[in-house]
Amino acid sequence: MGGTANLSVSVLVGQVRSTATGVLTGIGLSHEEATDAVGRVAQDEPA
Repeated sequence: MGGTANLSVSVLVGQVRSTATGVLTGIGLSHEEATDAVGRVAQDEPA
């Protein structure tokens, strides 16, 4: 069950990151800029 829970969280995190990248590209950032911005924010979050 622990592996399944970790997989579910990973899928959810991936979906949120994808959505955030999509929103940023929708407001005018390039895909690279949006991906970099989302990555920087993700690195700032405590584990």
